[in-house]
Amino acid sequence: MLLGTISSYTSGEGVKLTIDGESAPTAKNYMFLGSYTPVVGDRVLIEEISGSYVVLGKVVATPAKVDLATMALRVRQYSNNPSGSNYVEFTYFNSNLWVKINGGTQFALAKG
Repeated sequence: MLLGTISSYTSGEGVKLTIDGESAPTAKNYMFLGSYTPVVGDRVLIEEISGSYVVLGKVVATPAKVDLATMALRVRQYSNNPSGSNYVEFTYFNSNLWVKINGGTQFALAKG
């Protein structure tokens, strides 16, 4: 298996790749699995099969797990607008994510 980057994509013709360690894109177009939609610049996993390459898919990083307290803090940073007519307040305590809409009754949204 190899790693590379999609250099160009032409619908119906395939992709050109810049394989890791190479400085120029491939001259030939290569096919990709149907579950992957190529985007120029994507980092991809490539398999050599019968003297040709097939792009297996995009290589992505696994997102970090976010706990409820961090989620509550992030949402509060973006949505806490008590001066407006419509707002949502999120808080985290007692291992629960709580929500209050427009200053009304607070209720548990998710348990930690």
